[in-house]
Amino acid sequence: MDYIQQIFSRVNVQLIREFLFYGPVSEKVDKRGYKARIEEAKKQAFEILEEKFTDSQELDDVSDKVFGYSATCQDVYMEIGLQCGFALALEMLKNVGKKEV
Repeated sequence: MDYIQQIFSRVNVQLIREFLFYGPVSEKVDKRGYKARIEEAKKQAFEILEEKFTDSQELDDVSDKVFGYSATCQDVYMEIGLQCGFALALEMLKNVGKKEV
């Protein structure tokens, strides 16, 4: 099973409950806001690229490829996240109005 299918296999309200009650395996939390985290990662990437590619045209070409890749990953993971959210919503709707004995 590939890693994307593994994500979908873990879409389950009970698994999310377990996470919320008992916490993650790793307690590493970045308290910075989204923008600060993105800007820091971008700064680090550009520092390396500018160090390795001193020709401005070459830097632009490589930067375009690297950030194109990054944008594609962002798009794919956003879509996966939305699908997971919809799957969880459907799971919860199936249980609305059910009476358990």
